[in-house]
Amino acid sequence: MLSNSYYITELLRVRVVESFLHQEIGFFDNTKKAGGAYLADVVAADPKLVATNVCNNMVIIISTISALTAALIVGFIASPKLAGVAIATFVFMAPGAVLESQVTMSGDSSSLSEEDIARGEVDVDTTAYILLESMQNIKTVQAYSLQELMLDRYCKLLHEEMIQGYKRGAVTGAAWGLSQFLQFACQAVLMWYGARLVSNGELDTSGMMRGSLSLMMAAMSLGMNAMFAGDYGAAKKAASRLYELMDRSSRVDSRDASGQHILALKDSIDLEGIHFRYPMRIDQPVYNGVSFSIKSGETVALVGASGCGKSTAIQLIQRFYVLDNDVYFNAVGKPLKGEAGSGTIRVDNTPIDQLNVQAWRRCIGFVQQEPVLFTTSVKENIALGRFGEDVDQTDIENAAKMANAHNFIEQFEDRYDTNVGKRGGQLSGGQKQRVAIARALVRNPSVLILDEATSALDAESERVVQAALDQVIEQGGRTTIVIAHRLSTIRKANKIVVLLNDGNGSKVVEMGTHDELIRIQDGVYSRLAQLAM
Repeated sequence: MLSNSYYITELLRVRVVESFLHQEIGFFDNTKKAGGAYLADVVAADPKLVATNVCNNMVIIISTISALTAALIVGFIASPKLAGVAIATFVFMAPGAVLESQVTMSGDSSSLSEEDIARGEVDVDTTAYILLESMQNIKTVQAYSLQELMLDRYCKLLHEEMIQGYKRGAVTGAAWGLSQFLQFACQAVLMWYGARLVSNGELDTSGMMRGSLSLMMAAMSLGMNAMFAGDYGAAKKAASRLYELMDRSSRVDSRDASGQHILALKDSIDLEGIHFRYPMRIDQPVYNGVSFSIKSGETVALVGASGCGKSTAIQLIQRFYVLDNDVYFNAVGKPLKGEAGSGTIRVDNTPIDQLNVQAWRRCIGFVQQEPVLFTTSVKENIALGRFGEDVDQTDIENAAKMANAHNFIEQFEDRYDTNVGKRGGQLSGGQKQRVAIARALVRNPSVLILDEATSALDAESERVVQAALDQVIEQGGRTTIVIAHRLSTIRKANKIVVLLNDGNGSKVVEMGTHDELIRIQDGVYSRLAQLAM
C-alpha cells in the first residue's frame, strides 16, 4: 500500500508540474488560481492526499466501520459485561494509534505552508524550491525553452524524496508494532476476563468464545486502521484541483512540434492592427490598432509613458500571449466575456502563430528589468541560453566579455563555477544583470530584446550595464528591440516607436529617428526627451 501511494504521489506531481510549465503566460496572470503559493500548495499536498485516500483510506474506512459494528453487536449479544470491558480496553490502544499516525504524517519535506513560500524560506534541495523557482521565473523558462531542464531537475529530487519516504515507512512500521502490542495485550485481558466469567458460571464457554473473538476483531480493526481515517471530502477537492491543472490544454505549448521552423529573422517583424487586452484584465484595453514594423538588423526603441504597453509588444512577439478573436480562457478554463485580441504579427511574412514556438523563441535573446538567475553556477546560468546544446567554455567567456561580466567573474574564488545562490543573491544587482545579458548573448540571437534592462539598478551599476548594452547594440548584425528610459540608448535607435494610451488603448502616435521626432513641436517624444534630460 505504501509503495503504491508513493508511486501515485510521484506520478501525479510530475504530471501537474509538466502541465503548468508548458502553459501560456496568460495562465499565470490569475494569481488566485495560478499564483506561486497556490500551485506550490497543490503540487506539494494534493497528490499525497489523493494517493493516500485511493490506496488506503477508502477501503480501510469501510472495512473498519463494518467490522467494528458487527463485532460490537455480536459481543453485546454474547455478554454485555465482556463487551463493556472490551470497550474500556479500547482506550489503551489509543496511544499506539496516535503515535503511528504522528510518525506517518510528519517529515514530508515537500509540504510547504503559504507563509514559507511568501517569505522564500524554502530549501533549495527540494522539489518545492524547483517548483517555486520555475513558477517565479516562468517567462525566462519559456523564453529559453528550459521546461525539460526544470522537469528533469524536479524528477531527480522527487526520486530522492521518494527514497526518504521509504525510510519513513520503516519508522512507521515500528510504530505499527507498538500498536499491535497494545492490541494483543487488550485481547489477553479479554480472554482472562472471559475465563473468569466462565469459572463464576456467568457465561458458558461458547458464549465466551463468541464474545471474545468478536470483540478482539473489533479491537484489531480499530487499532490497526484508526490512523487511516482520512478526509474523503478533502481528497475529492484535491483530485479536482489536480485534474483541473493536468487536463488544461495550453494555448501556446512549446512541446507542439508543428509549425514552421525558423532559424533566424531574415526580413522583418510586422505588427498589423493589433488590438489586445490581458486575459485577466479584459475590461482594460492595452492596444487599439497598433501597427509598426521592425526590419532585420534594425535597432528599434519603444517609447511611451508608463502603462502604454511597451512591454506588451515584446511579450506578444515572444508568443507569451495569444492574439485571436475567440473568447479567451482563463487559468481554470472558464471563458471570459469580451474580445481578448485581434490583428496579426508576421515574422518574415509568416503569421507568428504558424511558427514553431520553440524554434522561434530560440532566435530571441531576452533581458528583462529584473535579472533572473537560477540557483546554480555562473557558468551554468550563462549556458542555459543554449540549453540542449553543447556550450564550451570559450563561448561562455566570449558572451561574458561582451556583457562586461568576464572581469568580475574572474575575481571570484571559483570563477565561472561560483554558485550565484538563491535568486542570484551572491551577486550585486549589476552583476546579476550582466550575467543575464551574457546568457542572452551566448545563443547569438538574431533578435535581442532589452526590456528596461537598467531601470532597477543603482547609478554605478546602471553605468556599467549600460556600457555593456551599448557595446552589444553597436556591434550590429542583429535585430534589437529596446525599451529604455535613457535618452542616450534611444537616440542611437534606427527607429523610435512612440505609443500613447488615451484610455481606449494605445496607438502609435509618432515614429521615426531621434532627429526626426525631436523636431516635432509639442510632440509626445520631444516632451519625453525633455523630461529625460
